[in-house]
Amino acid sequence: MIPTFLLLIIAGLWSYHGGLPALLVSNSAQATNRLLKIVNYQPFPFEEGKEARINMFVRTAGESIRFRLTHKVFLVTNPPTQVDQLRQTEKEFWAVTMTPQNAPEQEVTLPPDTETFITLRGPILTTAQADAMHSGKQVTLFVMGIAKYSNVSGHSSGATEFCLGYPANTQILVLCKDHNGPSENY
Repeated sequence: MIPTFLLLIIAGLWSYHGGLPALLVSNSAQATNRLLKIVNYQPFPFEEGKEARINMFVRTAGESIRFRLTHKVFLVTNPPTQVDQLRQTEKEFWAVTMTPQNAPEQEVTLPPDTETFITLRGPILTTAQADAMHSGKQVTLFVMGIAKYSNVSGHSSGATEFCLGYPANTQILVLCKDHNGPSENY
């Protein structure tokens, strides 16, 4: 059963990667900026004893960029189903998880005009967590992060925030309203 908050503003977007539709809970498109665009997300199967993982597909424009990624992947049981409660909970999660000591950076250089993916890794799943993700119980996988980047010459830079939820036993990604897109905060 799909929680109520998923049925709010629905724009099903299938990418040519065969990825999942994204539900946009805002008027913005996928996270984007002039040097980097996040084009899709694709979760791995949820298996006991393996990390919760999700691929983030990115596209670069123009020239090579240095890409610094800070992110967290975690499971939340009994997430709120009302929109206002969900937004407040998401803001609280962001404030706690995206502090430097809680979300270390990884860095990579991406070639120009390329589409590639980066695997975002989370906790090792217990039997109960893996079963919950398959059974449709009240559990959601959350992915939050900040992609900071600059061209290799250092003359142009930017940052893009991303935040999404993947409710158990669905084929839907829910993009957060407040933390998806270019950011001037970094």
